[in-house]
Amino acid sequence: GGEGRQPETDTEKTLATIFHDVLHLTDDMTVSADDDFFHLGGDSILSMSLVRNAQRQGLKLTIQDVFTLRTPARLSAAMNAEDPKGSSALEDAAMAVEPQPITPLVNQHRLRLSDLTLEGHVLTEVVALPRPASLSQVRQAVRSLLRDVDGLRQRVTPTSRLLWTTEVEPYAEQLAEEYVSSHDRATLAIEHAASGLRAHVVERIDITAGRNLHVALVDSAEGPHVVVAAHGLAADRRSIHHLAERLVALVSGAGETPPQPSISTTSTTLADLAQSAESEAVLDEWADRLLALPLADNRSDAGRLAIRTVPVIWPADADRSAREIVEAAFVAAVGQWSDVERAIDLEWDLRSHLRSDDGEDELIGALTAVYPRLAGSDEAAPIPYAPWHDLWRYQNKTSRRRLRRAPTSDVLLTQFFGRKADPGSPEGFEPLYGVVAGYRIAPHGVDLQLRGVDPAGLLDHWTREIETHRPVLMTTES
Repeated sequence: GGEGRQPETDTEKTLATIFHDVLHLTDDMTVSADDDFFHLGGDSILSMSLVRNAQRQGLKLTIQDVFTLRTPARLSAAMNAEDPKGSSALEDAAMAVEPQPITPLVNQHRLRLSDLTLEGHVLTEVVALPRPASLSQVRQAVRSLLRDVDGLRQRVTPTSRLLWTTEVEPYAEQLAEEYVSSHDRATLAIEHAASGLRAHVVERIDITAGRNLHVALVDSAEGPHVVVAAHGLAADRRSIHHLAERLVALVSGAGETPPQPSISTTSTTLADLAQSAESEAVLDEWADRLLALPLADNRSDAGRLAIRTVPVIWPADADRSAREIVEAAFVAAVGQWSDVERAIDLEWDLRSHLRSDDGEDELIGALTAVYPRLAGSDEAAPIPYAPWHDLWRYQNKTSRRRLRRAPTSDVLLTQFFGRKADPGSPEGFEPLYGVVAGYRIAPHGVDLQLRGVDPAGLLDHWTREIETHRPVLMTTES
């Protein structure tokens, strides 16, 4: 860089400085007015940072501008601005009612690079209401959620396979009308009513239009329930459970809940962590381990489902220990059950990177990542790179290029927190796997679900392993 015309106007100088900072160029490198952002090493992730930093300087810039105009000179000419700070107060006021570009979370990159589509990438949960509620009450509760959780107002625009831009739409109170529907299923048990409504709620989710939430109010034979559906890039399993809990609290008159931290802050923090992760030696060691994983089998029949509850009395503070036991038991069970070497994707909560020492309120977003373990592995859980796996794989510029063709796992272990609308329907990233196992830690024990080839056989192994592990921290029911 730096070989073309030197920046002359204030806007060109500001943009050149932002280019330099975002691209982490060395001090001896300069950016000329004619340097191309992408020729200097920019990409879709860094373009988000460029736009965000430009807006902080009062420059109105979009992702599409960066991809089309590319140089400080052309961007400056298009903005037709001489002083980037001339009307900052007016600019800030205008941006408050306009869509704001944000850095995508890792799951957006994962979805974009898979053969899944944005359409139908939806998670659901069914929850009972403590008393009957009117349609207007539910709509008012949804308004509060849309206002306080800006991640539910994300809009993703796929311009190509290599570029999906993401913005947060401004809050509009009237939107709640199209986010809620009412259904009379008084003759049906909620299990059948919710299963029949799943297609309805999924069809109403469209992240390309900024519609990431739908709530179906259901009058069933077992009383009033809601089916909550959210796009998988706006909420993970933990988040949709938290949304359902907040919705019930709002409908029940329990009072307003505090607004969530902006998804922009969350996504920026995680993206920055991915870039500043570890030394190249650590990254190389991790990448070598990942590239050595076995190739995944072809996907299996996803329609076969087995469900079981293992009765356990958990100590009051055993949530984390219980999860580690269930996960270790599953890794061991797959090693016994499978006649080939398999990699298993276990989940990692990215909120662990975001919580302060004294804790934070539950963050809502697509904040569940995965990391692989070999079936039958006796490595201690979690393995050292688990917190960083998806951040490095999808958001670290150096490692993601090396790992573009890395093997993927064909077994998923996922934690759920409530009842899906249809337990037999794959949701989120589940269609990518031949075997999908789910578990829920409950007061009465652990609920297990398994879908794929020979689910009952694997479930038997898993149950025995849980019963082998559990005396370490708990007692079984007498």
